[in-house]
Amino acid sequence: MKKKSIVLTGAAGQLGLTLKECWSSFSLAKDFELVCKDKKQLDVTSRDSLENTFKGKEIALVINTAAYTAVDKAESEPDQAYLLNQFAPQFLAIWSMKSNCNLIHLSTDFIFSGKSNSPYLTTDIAEPLNVYGKSKLAGEIALLKENPQHSTIIRTSWLYSHQRSNFVKSMIKLMSEKDELRIVDDQIGSPTATDSIVELIFAMLKAEHYSGVYHWSDQGSVSRYDFALAIQEYSLNAGLLKSKIPIIPISTDQYQTPAERPKYSVLDLELTKNKFSIEPKLWKERLQDVIRRIADNEK
Repeated sequence: MKKKSIVLTGAAGQLGLTLKECWSSFSLAKDFELVCKDKKQLDVTSRDSLENTFKGKEIALVINTAAYTAVDKAESEPDQAYLLNQFAPQFLAIWSMKSNCNLIHLSTDFIFSGKSNSPYLTTDIAEPLNVYGKSKLAGEIALLKENPQHSTIIRTSWLYSHQRSNFVKSMIKLMSEKDELRIVDDQIGSPTATDSIVELIFAMLKAEHYSGVYHWSDQGSVSRYDFALAIQEYSLNAGLLKSKIPIIPISTDQYQTPAERPKYSVLDLELTKNKFSIEPKLWKERLQDVIRRIADNEK
């Protein structure tokens, strides 16, 4: 009997790479064929490319991890940001609706304003501050409009892994090159390892019925400054850094960027925990695991 396919878009990104790495350990992997597509193999911004790539194939699910994620660059490249973050999800939703196919789409904490002082619920009003957040919200709206019954949105925050570019790897590089760093201490969020998102996706596949909007991150919240301190500590322990450098806390006002960031973007996880009987790991535990893997890769 031919297996149904699960198509992974954005397969060369940090989340896509982690899902591919973890796939063989998934208990239901034998029941599906994982078809991985990077941007060279599939143009998710082209309806023709989607139709031609998927034509004649029996696809049970598309996991869309393709996105425009350069937050500051998006301010000067709004067309490119909206193309990948709004229109690509819309085209995938239209195709999946016609094909009676499920769609899991990754979104972000940056759809919120950061003016809250308690973790954001999935039902809270979205008020993005920058082009990136606005384009991701537009993608959510388009997706839920085109295929509401079979679409799933996972919002996450401060995503990182041992691969590709991210805050953790950038900090380690800068700490090895600079005499000191200045890091903002008034932006609060929840760092999230890509492994955590993969574990949620696997839990969803086991549950079978999972459409809707969900929040997921690692447990706990921290400022960018304290996150950087932890990165330095664990990197020293792992042998990635030879010596400690001063890390100086500064305010967002002292570190101007093209895109405004939310000051507080912690996500409420209770709905997801209850729905899928899953517990998040502490962000510090995940960070130590990822830094160990970065160190292993450099041996």
